[in-house]
Amino acid sequence: MTRLKIALSAAISLCAVLGAAYAQPLDATEVNKHLRDLATPSTCPAAVGPATEMSSTTAFANLPTAYQLVLLQALMRCAVDANVPEAAFAAVSKANALNATWGPKARIYAGVRFNRHDQIVDGFNQLARNSPSQIAALNSQQIWTIVHAAQRVDASGIQELSVYETLLTNGFKFSDREEDDINRVDHARLLMENGQTERARERLTTVTEPRLLMGIRLMKVFDPLRADPAFEQRLDLRAAAETNLAEKQREAAANPRLLRLVVQTSQSLRDLGRNEEALRLVDEALSRRRSFTDTAQQENWALEERANALRMLGRPDQARRASRRATSAPEGGEQNVSQTINYAATLEAGGRAKEALAMLENVGNASPYGDMWVAATRACAYDSLGDSARRDVQLSYLAAHEQDNVAARVRALICANKLDEAAELYVRRLGISAQRMNAIFALQTYAPNAGAEGSRQALLQARLRAVVARPDVQAALEKVGRIETIPLETVNWGEL
Repeated sequence: MTRLKIALSAAISLCAVLGAAYAQPLDATEVNKHLRDLATPSTCPAAVGPATEMSSTTAFANLPTAYQLVLLQALMRCAVDANVPEAAFAAVSKANALNATWGPKARIYAGVRFNRHDQIVDGFNQLARNSPSQIAALNSQQIWTIVHAAQRVDASGIQELSVYETLLTNGFKFSDREEDDINRVDHARLLMENGQTERARERLTTVTEPRLLMGIRLMKVFDPLRADPAFEQRLDLRAAAETNLAEKQREAAANPRLLRLVVQTSQSLRDLGRNEEALRLVDEALSRRRSFTDTAQQENWALEERANALRMLGRPDQARRASRRATSAPEGGEQNVSQTINYAATLEAGGRAKEALAMLENVGNASPYGDMWVAATRACAYDSLGDSARRDVQLSYLAAHEQDNVAARVRALICANKLDEAAELYVRRLGISAQRMNAIFALQTYAPNAGAEGSRQALLQARLRAVVARPDVQAALEKVGRIETIPLETVNWGEL
């Protein structure tokens, strides 16, 4: 029985108890029918309108609060399933006016389902005001959804800073160290922008992830902290990568049944160019995949990690076979989406446009972020095949949904040789605090490796370098960051 049906069953029982007392002016049988219709998938869509109308009557308002809340919760869930956002948010608003404990989270939930970033932020703010003790129980995916929504509704960063301050005040902690590092660097960036240098320094004390330390090196907002020799020493990227690897190895040794830690250790080895070691580590782990407790969640990523190591070793045929194998591994118990998209992008970059398009024919349901990579890969593949009409359809989609994944749109523009638009987008991103770090990452020069396969990839890299060299891009970069030669290898940092 679903949560909705359990709630409605309880509500119907309650209605039976209250029936005699509240038969007039609102008949209990009528309300029960609304509840049943809202709970039944076949009748739910048609039930939204009548139930919404009934919930606005004086007679409904005279019912006990607990009964009102049961119906409003049923109405909200049905309205979400029936894709009626106005009714869903109206039901949540009425529930919040009655101090429903579930109201703020319901607003966040409906905001996610309808891609309404303002509602997500409002729901979080309500949660902070009404039930702050619940904040520590949120999971990391929910937190990043809220953070990204705050970035979307307020480019100034004030809303995002408020989210981070609320998380800190209410004791939220990321269980994953890398996620905690991301949280701290983002928070510190906003603190620096608001003149809170010492608080920013304190937030960065435990950050060790090399990619984020690289961001601190490259973004000028952090420069005031670098006058401290001890802080500057921490920004030695090669040394940081070595330290990070040692930490990952210790953590993996202490938790030998977590495949996730093997994958992370392999990634750290690849950062340092130790690709043969990375490959051996993953192969050994895959040979005993049944000994891990998280194989169902991590096998697809382990297989992709194997493909990355092979690609960086300059063994493209083996890498393609490994990538294809990764696409067949379930993702979270469902059809694989992430590796399918990644493999298609790799095929396209390797000059195999038709194969890339074929891979994407049955890609499954991706997130809005993933949908953008699908569109970008299709745009690149159609461009490679000389099909400008189909390419432009994808480019139009990417432009309309840019904020779901700006990097995907940049890649497609570079594929289409629309370098003026790509440069304009980089200039705009460099001017937006929340997008700046990833934009700067894409403009860097990384340690060479054998993973850049074929003339197609070389062409795209040359176009990117042409964009970087443009005076408008250089001027925008000079205000906020810098380009360095990064002493680490990479498969997927930046857009290309």
